[in-house]
Amino acid sequence: MIQQRLALHAPDWAAALSHLALSPIRALTSTLLLALTLAGCAGNPSVDGQKLLAPVPASQLSEARALSAKGDASGAAKYYLDLSEKAKPPTREQLRIEAAKTLLAAGQAEQAADVLDQTSQKDLTGGQQQIVLLLGAEAQLQLGHAQQAIARLDRVQTFGLPTDLRIQRQGILAAAYRVNGQPVQAAEALNELDGLIKDPKQRLANQVSLIHALGTLPATQLQQMAGSGSGDMRGWAELAVLFGSAGAADSALDQRYRAWRSSHGSHPAMAWLAEAYFGSTSGGYPAGAKVAVLLPSSRGFGSGAFGEAVGAIRDGIQAARGADGQATRPELGFVDAAGDSARALVDGAAARGAGYIIGPLQKGEVDTLAKGQALPVPTLALNRAGSERTPPANLFQYALSPEDEGASVAHTAWTAGHRSALLLYPGEPWADRLVRAFRDQWAALGGRIAGQKTYNAGAPDAAVQELLGSKQANAFVFLVASKDSARTIWPQIRAAGEVPTFATSLVYTGDFGPTQDAVLVGLNFVDIPWMLTDDDGPLSRRALRRAQPGISGSVQRLYAMGIDAYQLAPRAAELSKGPGAFYPGKTGGLRVDASGRVHRQLVLGRYTATGVALAASIGATD
Repeated sequence: MIQQRLALHAPDWAAALSHLALSPIRALTSTLLLALTLAGCAGNPSVDGQKLLAPVPASQLSEARALSAKGDASGAAKYYLDLSEKAKPPTREQLRIEAAKTLLAAGQAEQAADVLDQTSQKDLTGGQQQIVLLLGAEAQLQLGHAQQAIARLDRVQTFGLPTDLRIQRQGILAAAYRVNGQPVQAAEALNELDGLIKDPKQRLANQVSLIHALGTLPATQLQQMAGSGSGDMRGWAELAVLFGSAGAADSALDQRYRAWRSSHGSHPAMAWLAEAYFGSTSGGYPAGAKVAVLLPSSRGFGSGAFGEAVGAIRDGIQAARGADGQATRPELGFVDAAGDSARALVDGAAARGAGYIIGPLQKGEVDTLAKGQALPVPTLALNRAGSERTPPANLFQYALSPEDEGASVAHTAWTAGHRSALLLYPGEPWADRLVRAFRDQWAALGGRIAGQKTYNAGAPDAAVQELLGSKQANAFVFLVASKDSARTIWPQIRAAGEVPTFATSLVYTGDFGPTQDAVLVGLNFVDIPWMLTDDDGPLSRRALRRAQPGISGSVQRLYAMGIDAYQLAPRAAELSKGPGAFYPGKTGGLRVDASGRVHRQLVLGRYTATGVALAASIGATD
């Protein structure tokens, strides 16, 4: 199938209002990293990081900062750490903090976490203690360790903490709860954040994010919260129900929303919330915007799997533009990326007036951009760079990588209470990538692997029996299999007793046959939300299949990637300004870290007797 071929050969395929993007801390004068630099002591904001660095010669600090400015995050961090060896507390600790911030800005969260963990806690000032906790939480969040991030944030002493840092804490907390599958707690964190933000536009964006967070709840739970909740949260739930039942911000909704606000005079919901909420699901481009899309033409990839994949992304981008109103549709131009260098293409498109760029797609081209200087306009690459350098300004990296699914299964199983894993996967190179990502995430969470087996796709029976013979209490099976293989393997697992099993999206092609797929009932798998939702809007999967009846398999997911790329491009810069920022994409809940990398939160599906459904709606993880 196409996804397997892409996983084996493709280079990490992955997979608003223009000024009211979903970042809850939009337009703050500093990001987390800058705020943490300037706030040295929570109890005494005047004692900042720069004063703690005063004993260090200015020339040496300049050298470290110059390395960072050149994109050499590892070199800059090493320079700071070398300086710390000769310094005394608390300057020594501040230099380590600077090293950790530099690594975080480059997306090297694991290295940043190591630096922070090895920093002497007893020698930290009160303010440094809070900064280390906040930086550590952001590092854990980037690594996908939401529970560890929450644990660190719970230790932050908010009393006396400067407002900027309290805002940052709430943003990280909301994101961590969301990643941890706790949308109510995420909404509560955003509700508290609402009380800290003073700028009206920032508050409005935060409120939109809050409604979207509640919108991920199963309908019955949301209705219950709206009917029997308390305080502000009950009102937010009522609005999530109201907006969810409306098709657009039309006069009818406006009337209903005005009536609701009249009867809820003390609720903080703002007058323009309905319009902002529905505006957040459109393209989000300013009037007159020009967008250049850098994709290979048919000459670049031909008519095979790659060509089909590129076509699906292109079709998704065009469909998303078509769904925008005439007044907000940008001018869209496709540029053949098979010719000049990626940098030349970006510079050329910007010189011709493009305010946003989508692409390039191939990993080597993204690597080239990541190693270069700042880009002239926001550029959303459709792949991830392999470089550990600090990415240049205006480069954002979005992909549907197979590794995302392996890591997502690990997090889903851990959240469900499992601690021991049994791995079952084919002996193929493409499967190794998925399994490696699962192992890394599972080990970081503290889980253990109780057994593993590779199987021959043509005859998996013996491997299945050997693996299940080693099963232990509370163990689950991580299954990597195509749909055809799963039809053989899953009945054997189910026959062995209650062995919870989590698979990847390979087991679901987008089609369900009541007869041939009856053997898959009960099987859980991670996937993008778009494949599991049942709406009938212009950008839904139903609409796609009406327009292209023959489309199936992974190509559909790449079509969804095109939709998200179009809608993410004008928002990526704002989303990257705070860890609480969130966009409800077709390919998952999307957030952008400080280094410009897009992280996706997948959902859990399950085969039922009548088809596939979101697992949360049928209690699959109870």
